[in-house]
Amino acid sequence: MGNQANVYQLHEGQRVMPSKNGYISLWRDIKKQPFYTDLIARGMFLDMLLDAQHKSRKIEVDGVPVFLHPGQLFTKRQHFVEQGINDSKVKRVFASFEQLGIISRETIKRGQRSVGQRVTFLNWKKWQKFDQSSDQSSDQPHTAEIKGLNGGSDQSCDQSSDQENNNDLNNNKDYAGSATPPVHSELRKNAFNYFWKKWAECKDLVGLKNKAPKEKTYTNNFAKLFTDSYINRIGVDAFKAEVNQMCAFALEAHQDIATKQGTNQTSDYFNHEKMWPAKFLSNKQWREQA
Repeated sequence: MGNQANVYQLHEGQRVMPSKNGYISLWRDIKKQPFYTDLIARGMFLDMLLDAQHKSRKIEVDGVPVFLHPGQLFTKRQHFVEQGINDSKVKRVFASFEQLGIISRETIKRGQRSVGQRVTFLNWKKWQKFDQSSDQSSDQPHTAEIKGLNGGSDQSCDQSSDQENNNDLNNNKDYAGSATPPVHSELRKNAFNYFWKKWAECKDLVGLKNKAPKEKTYTNNFAKLFTDSYINRIGVDAFKAEVNQMCAFALEAHQDIATKQGTNQTSDYFNHEKMWPAKFLSNKQWREQA
């Protein structure tokens, strides 16, 4: 008896399957997503999911450096138009994905001319989670959680630490008007550690190191900004969402700075390049974007 075959040949062009290009996870819960019954939207979602990066890399588009992190891809509407999709339909699908909290988009420009978009899957680590059975349907991604923010690391040590932080965050329940309001020390500390890690990644993008005093920043800025009373008032879920929004804003600012470095352009966020985290927290500029 011959050896059992584990590589199959497709007749058309004798393409080898599986190839060396890797693979993605596709959860069965995709069928529960609102866009699933729209064949065009489903196709666009899968196309982008396949094109999203698993590791950080830098590409160049029309001479403009574009930095991509896990869960991000560079694309153009024309890419889908060339596949026979009406441009207005492409716009509507993108808008729908944003409204559902699936993606965010950032226009990449050369001067005043747009060269395409950087798309970020807000639920990237949810969609690509490998540590649970594929039959488990309870882990359907809805909105981005703190552990799933774009720009996270692919390394196993980062995945485990993010998982631990996320478990701690999810163990904190919303304040439901009990006689004794809950204290959120552990939740707040985990959120700050997540922010600190993402801030360091932002500084790496622009070639700077995060040398700010961590404990002082936590005590004098983060803890005073996100007090127990504030978290109880807005709720734990809203607090986690704000931390995500804060980190996403920081990443957007530093990505824009990095993209324009060496192109004789000035980023609208140039003040953030050497900004310390204490100043960033004091400014609360991410709340202006809400």
